[in-house]
Amino acid sequence: MEKTSTLEQFELLVLTAVASLEDAYGPTIHAKVEELKGKKVTFGPVYSALNRLENKGYVRSMTGVGGPQRAGRPKRNYTIEPSGVKALKDSTQTAERVAGALQPLWGTLDGIANTTEQD
Repeated sequence: MEKTSTLEQFELLVLTAVASLEDAYGPTIHAKVEELKGKKVTFGPVYSALNRLENKGYVRSMTGVGGPQRAGRPKRNYTIEPSGVKALKDSTQTAERVAGALQPLWGTLDGIANTTEQD
């Protein structure tokens, strides 16, 4: 059996952000992750996830030229690698299988959740 690419949930958000942005660098990735997650996220976990994804070979970073708006500091851009695309597909397919398995159980699970909340 072929080994599938596995992503942590937060890595999935970050990798999705990189894949969906034309100009993927720290602040734009951070903003997209917050949009996908639906709540505020600090910058640290985003950069940590980018480092992990680069170490796994899922993204590649390139340092650009700094401009006056960045006080001459170079901008690090990220692009998704073919292995990152595969990891996204694998993770999405797994999530779809999980969602499909849970679909018939939602009524029962909602009842359990409501009982637990009342205790």
